[in-house]
Amino acid sequence: MLRLTAGRVGSLLTRRATAALSTSSARMASHGHEVSETVDMSQPLYWDRLDTPLPDRPFKDIVSAADKSLKQKEKGPWSQLTKEEKIALYRLMFCQTYAEMKKPSSEWKTVMGGIFIFLGFTGLVVWWQSIYGKSIILFLVFFRLQTKPDTMTRHGTKSRAVNKINSGSVAFKLHTR
Repeated sequence: MLRLTAGRVGSLLTRRATAALSTSSARMASHGHEVSETVDMSQPLYWDRLDTPLPDRPFKDIVSAADKSLKQKEKGPWSQLTKEEKIALYRLMFCQTYAEMKKPSSEWKTVMGGIFIFLGFTGLVVWWQSIYGKSIILFLVFFRLQTKPDTMTRHGTKSRAVNKINSGSVAFKLHTR
């Protein structure tokens, strides 16, 4: 018993020392508090959507020196720009093209896999019921017939109890159900 307690104390001290020497963000993440980036929703946001051709802001806000020179070259005649420069200018404004946004995803494979797993499990349950279902039903019916209440007959209906009431000279018979 003493060894178990000493082992637990040693483990606790080791974990505490590791947590004390680690960075604060790692400590926060280790305790289940995720450190996430906050987004200012009052500022214009960028998103690629088919129904919104021009987002509120460009894809890249911070441009490098090469991008700045390309932006200056953009102000001149576009016939002097090469195809690669036009693509680079497009990528400064947008993350994806329409063709990239319309590209089909592989999500259908996951959906179909889930459907087939569900159908397979259902098939196993139906197969199991076809083999063992009748014996379970017979057992339950037999058990139910053995433990029926006194007012129930073998066929599941209440037995008729006849009560006689004497009211002076006339006898009445009441049938209760």
